[in-house]
Amino acid sequence: MIDTILFAIVLTLQLGDGISTVLCLRYDGLSEGNPAARHLMGSFGVVTASVILKVAAALLALAVLLLAPFNGTRTAILAVAAVMFAWATGSNVRLLIKKRHASDRGA
Repeated sequence: MIDTILFAIVLTLQLGDGISTVLCLRYDGLSEGNPAARHLMGSFGVVTASVILKVAAALLALAVLLLAPFNGTRTAILAVAAVMFAWATGSNVRLLIKKRHASDRGA
């Protein structure tokens, strides 16, 4: 049960990270921090690369949910993924708020 909840949280955070990343990259001076993602974005465009990366991450999380052992490993992997993507999404939202406040002051 907890693993299914963690899986749903990871998927939700993936969506949040993808949307917030695309929004962040609309602002001058912000760039993707992950070199592999940055390369894909240069090759395929921001939105397409984000979709590719999020689908791949979702499939990986699904593989963990279905295939990882029941001895706590699965729960630990999903929990770590949730924390990582919560941090990434939170960082993106913080940058969006900062840029929004800066543009409001400049207007």
